[in-house]
Amino acid sequence: MQITSRVTGMRGHDATSYSLIATAGIGAAVFALSWWAFSFPLTYCDSPSWSPSYVGMLLGRVTDPGETFRGVSVTAWFHWLGAASIHLRLANAIGLVQACLLVLALLIFSRQLWRGAVVAELVLVPALLLSVLRLAIYSQALLSEALAISLLLGIATWVVRSGGKSLLSCAAVGLATGYAVSGRLDLAYLAVVVLGRIAVLSGGWRARVPRLGAALGGMALVVLSLQPLSWPADRYPIGKIIVLAEWARYSEPPRTDLAAALESSLTRAMAAKAAEKPMHTIYDGLGSSRAVAMTLRPSWSEVLRLLAYDLANRPAGVIADRIAVFANLYATGYAAFWPGYPPWGTYYFPYREVFSRWSLAEIDGARYSCPEYARLQSRFYQVDAVRSGIAVRALQGFHETAQWYARSVLRCLYWLAIPAAVVALARRRGGARYRWLTALVGLHFFARAVLVCADERYQLPIDFLAVWWLALTIRTSLPGTGKFRQAEVGSGLAPAAGTRPSGKMRRAEVAQALADAEARLGLWGAAMLVGVFLLGICTIYVTPATQTVNHGALFESMSVDPFDFSRDNRVQLRILTPLVAHILFFRGPLYIFFPILVSIAFLGCVYAHFRREEFSHLESLGASAMIAFSTTLLFTLHFQGYTDTTSYVLVWLCLTSRSIVVNAILFSLALLNHESNLFCFPFLVYRPWEKEYGIRRAIQFLLLMLIACIPAQLYRSYVLSHADVMLTTSAYIKFERILHSIGMVSRLLTIGIFESFRAFWIVPVFAVITLLRKRIFDMAFWICLVIACASLQLLIATDTSRLLGLAFPAVLFGAKEIKKHAPDIPFERCLWVLIIGNFIIPIYYVGQDALYPFLPLPISLLLELFGINAWQLWWK
Repeated sequence: MQITSRVTGMRGHDATSYSLIATAGIGAAVFALSWWAFSFPLTYCDSPSWSPSYVGMLLGRVTDPGETFRGVSVTAWFHWLGAASIHLRLANAIGLVQACLLVLALLIFSRQLWRGAVVAELVLVPALLLSVLRLAIYSQALLSEALAISLLLGIATWVVRSGGKSLLSCAAVGLATGYAVSGRLDLAYLAVVVLGRIAVLSGGWRARVPRLGAALGGMALVVLSLQPLSWPADRYPIGKIIVLAEWARYSEPPRTDLAAALESSLTRAMAAKAAEKPMHTIYDGLGSSRAVAMTLRPSWSEVLRLLAYDLANRPAGVIADRIAVFANLYATGYAAFWPGYPPWGTYYFPYREVFSRWSLAEIDGARYSCPEYARLQSRFYQVDAVRSGIAVRALQGFHETAQWYARSVLRCLYWLAIPAAVVALARRRGGARYRWLTALVGLHFFARAVLVCADERYQLPIDFLAVWWLALTIRTSLPGTGKFRQAEVGSGLAPAAGTRPSGKMRRAEVAQALADAEARLGLWGAAMLVGVFLLGICTIYVTPATQTVNHGALFESMSVDPFDFSRDNRVQLRILTPLVAHILFFRGPLYIFFPILVSIAFLGCVYAHFRREEFSHLESLGASAMIAFSTTLLFTLHFQGYTDTTSYVLVWLCLTSRSIVVNAILFSLALLNHESNLFCFPFLVYRPWEKEYGIRRAIQFLLLMLIACIPAQLYRSYVLSHADVMLTTSAYIKFERILHSIGMVSRLLTIGIFESFRAFWIVPVFAVITLLRKRIFDMAFWICLVIACASLQLLIATDTSRLLGLAFPAVLFGAKEIKKHAPDIPFERCLWVLIIGNFIIPIYYVGQDALYPFLPLPISLLLELFGINAWQLWWK
């Protein structure tokens, strides 16, 4: 991404570009921190009405949501997520899915609006992070915001671009709009915007009418299919009750002729209720409005007639009050991060009353709204509401520290943006995208101000959209940017020269850089450079330990004197890595750097092999990235000193070497590094990809591999005759230990297996499916054999996600088979989409019957500001 400043005329502000990229990374990390803060979704007073089926699953019986039944669209969303949460015994599966959905929506939307950004927009970077903070916290709630925000941002992205140019895209956005409106009626304005966007497209009405029909058809299909299921005969929509309660304070007997003409039984009933007691807020009129609604059961036309009646009866007072409501709602963009903000009216519900002021004891004890629901989750999952008190305090701390910025900077920008936008629109600056984005933001606030009170939660679906509207307002208001933006944005074409290059251009530049590195440094020199680069990203992706830990500390001790048997060292049999480190003078405190060098070599070996197999530069880089960003490497980076990567290098070289003698030597070394490498024996001996592999060669291979086990056995006998070592083969292979391991890993088995490679599991699964369809059974069997052999380790050990890292050949060879046997698939693009998508899935070590997160380095550095060592949050 290239960010340019058209104020100064300078180009190539890389620091600005990197700061925005870092902001995106920190934002994703905030979602991960927010998900880790709570053991299950926070609940509010109307949560049961959003998810009655989830309540029923927790109770074990069907529940009645009462008169606040929310319909089908959103409740179905929580039904599926609740069922998944209970089935997986992952208490906050709902929060995880909602967080991932929001992160994906934010990335898609921000990608469109980062194009052509100017340096002056950096003033909004904190606002962007604050908006992400709010959305992250609310992704951990049983409310409809996560679904509403994702749909809104997706539809907004479609609108602010060129709009629908095909019937398929118009039908798709129609379906999304219909679902959004069915879930939250206050998003009904999206239908108007979508249809308006299609109506102004070029191409004449012969092209527009079918597109409008496709969009309308998509909306009608969703709305009409959900409508019969939305409201049982004995239920009444809560949305109508809320609107009635908001307008109840205006209800009086008719004062004007127009009001008298609009009078109805509903207006008379509301006026009678308003006369019984003073009504100043929505909460004052909620009980009365519910009683009227349940008695008269007015339709939406009757509700809108009441609004028209109140407006005609007291035009000046009603308009003034609704303007105040609009101002309060608009102010939530900065007021939510200003704990001392004095609301303009009595309807504003401050953000600090929702989350910021809650203590850990209040959250754990569910001493806030909807306590019964929170306690029900706590009892069912047998966990406290707070998973990490430090994470909760960090989120609250971020909110509190934003006060000065919200009051002094963001507030000024919000209010100055209104006249600036009026001037820009009057002068037709900014182009079509800016006009449509303004319409989206304005209609959202207008619809909310007309229908319901200024609760800060209602601003959440538009929060991120409003920040980027401010950014575009700044961009169009600066001298020298208006014509550019009008030409670039109004036409819907690609950015002009000097702005961010397209995806193909960026990929070509990376490929060219790798080709240049290979030309200058040779294949292996470039491969090692790739290893250094990927490992550098990994150190940001997770928080590496600054010293050896657990078994790593024992290996560090061995590196000083590998054959000192006088000390009690339970890993004494795993001699190879500390011995080589000792020979290369990585002894004592320097030992921590040796596994890092091995990791670089491992990544380089993968890259070099794929290049020799005639994979492209980016495909080879992607193969190495799948190793770098999975537990195969991340575990050993977070738990410094472990010898796993040495085993992985030896296994990989064994698989890629064609000499059976070399394979036997490598396997012998692997056994000296760790006895668990014996589980690799079946898939190392069986090699279906070798054309000359036959019975004779298989027997030779088998005999040599059996001979290769002798050095490890001789060394084991020698050590046991001189020292008492705890971790021996006989200690692992015991019936009691096997039962213990099975019991420990069973509860978190599925998530532990998933966390080892996360989204990269798609590669071997798809490879096996492809091979079976091509009737290439031997290779499909081999990939399954690799996974099975790695999984067998769980019979004697409990580090689920770590041990499954030994299945990495299934991922790498699976990628090779997909490229070879599925030529119709855009392999390179799909590979990198998978890699990028994998970043939004939280990283966990799963083992010992527990889950422990790998926090990204930016989060760890932020926690350091509060005196918190992120690595020691869970590991002492």
